[in-house]
Amino acid sequence: MLSGIFKKNFFPLTVFIYLIYSAVTIYTTSFVFRGTRYFILSDDAMISMRYGYNFAHGFGMVWNPGEYVEGFTNPLWTFFMALIHFLPVPLTKLSLIVQITEALCVIASLYFVKKIAAIVSNSSFTVMFFSVLFTAFYFPLVNWTLVQGMEVGILTLFLSSSVFFALESIRRKKFSFILFIILGLGTLTRIDFFVSAMVISLFLIIYDKKNRKKYFLFGIPVVLSFVLAQTLFRIWYYHDILPNTYYVKLTGYPILNRITRGIYVGLRSFFPNIAAMYQSRVLQFSARLIIAGMILFPFTYAYLKRNKSMFLLLALFTTQLLYSAYVGGDVWEYYGGANRFIAYAIPLFFVSLIFTTHSILIKYFKTSKTYLQKVYQIIEVAIICIFFILLNRANAEQLPRLFFTMPPTTLDVNMTRLELADRLNRITKPHTKIAISAAGLIPYFNPDRYFVDILGKTEKTIAREPAVGNEKFKNQLDKYISFQPGHMKWDYPYLVKKYKPDIFGDFYQRSDQKNDKYLLTHGYARMKTPDSFGFMFFILKTSPNINTSGLKAY
Repeated sequence: MLSGIFKKNFFPLTVFIYLIYSAVTIYTTSFVFRGTRYFILSDDAMISMRYGYNFAHGFGMVWNPGEYVEGFTNPLWTFFMALIHFLPVPLTKLSLIVQITEALCVIASLYFVKKIAAIVSNSSFTVMFFSVLFTAFYFPLVNWTLVQGMEVGILTLFLSSSVFFALESIRRKKFSFILFIILGLGTLTRIDFFVSAMVISLFLIIYDKKNRKKYFLFGIPVVLSFVLAQTLFRIWYYHDILPNTYYVKLTGYPILNRITRGIYVGLRSFFPNIAAMYQSRVLQFSARLIIAGMILFPFTYAYLKRNKSMFLLLALFTTQLLYSAYVGGDVWEYYGGANRFIAYAIPLFFVSLIFTTHSILIKYFKTSKTYLQKVYQIIEVAIICIFFILLNRANAEQLPRLFFTMPPTTLDVNMTRLELADRLNRITKPHTKIAISAAGLIPYFNPDRYFVDILGKTEKTIAREPAVGNEKFKNQLDKYISFQPGHMKWDYPYLVKKYKPDIFGDFYQRSDQKNDKYLLTHGYARMKTPDSFGFMFFILKTSPNINTSGLKAY
């Protein structure tokens, strides 16, 4: 009886548990600074928040008032961030609204994951339940959404809902206009969502012959209209055909070295260095063998069974893997597991994996001895739980962070950067020119200062320069995996010549470079705070905008 009640109500129960988990997770990302509790997103998300702040205060969608540079790749998400800045909520709490919205996006995604699992598995409780559970508590999704506040939550919703409507279109042989609206909104969230939109469109063209003409005449043009509209707006408003971040990340570096790094970090997302965790080569080999099988099983099963629903799910998952490899991955793979580009497609892999496991096990145990049939469900749950642990074990910190025995990924760095933001606020006057490499949190909480982006995300000239790269590599492999997206371009002589910053709030260079000496010989003095933080600044000697009384020479 209890089993029947649980099966009937598992989804609202899972959502309820997720809501509690989300509330706890979000709260653990916050901290008290000078008597006020702060909720802060990752630094990249805080770049978008500064754009949102300036928009809401009448300066337009800009990082610095008067400078039209698109230093973000998530227009719809940034526009949402702009809207919440019209609310009568202090800056210290606005990020909380973003985090709550992320939780709601994931809950909506869970609904569509359940519906997709029902279509694929003919409403198998096991497949639906574990697909929802895996999605809700997969560490990278928790990290990118609840903790970091990136656009991953809304992209997960757009992709899962569009897959559901695509599968329904095939099942009912009926054209779905709303599907292509969702795909268009996905491209408005990130332009590279266009790749997923075309995969879904191609799937429908192949498998829904009845409505093929409608897909060509109405469906695909809708998606293209979203792409065209934002491109025309970008040309008009930012005077560029592509976001500035495109030039920062995808130009000025050898494409082969970028792709090899993307492949490398992609493999590490699923094949962790377990030996380093447990000092056991046997355990490492066994775990990697299981993971390899775990990844290959759904693809093999889909091919053997000619399961077109699984074809779509796995095609989209594979597309994101390939795209991630092409762009060189992300810069934060050290958090563990799927990066931002893979994470929002991984629920589709979960459905495929759990359906394949369930199908194979149920077929085997139906023909096995009676006593095995009695324990089949226990064995199935045990295998699926092992999968869950391995998927959340890309590094030694994932499971501890998932279960709150370690702090969230952003907590320590956000606390330090907020301290730095406060120091810069106290030693500088309004409209002081501050050069910074961490272009999110620090500028956001100093909205009346002018900032210079050292790494070029919001600076057009640096974005188009060659990557600085590394001249010395430890070994040949290091040459092909050292690419760091968005963190390989800086030009101190150019910054000094064009902007003459009053202060460099932080510093970024290779270990073999001498940019600090360049600043010291071009009118800057090196000073630091006399405390445990020891923040180091390069201060323009002739600047009237800096109060150096609380600093000491270094």
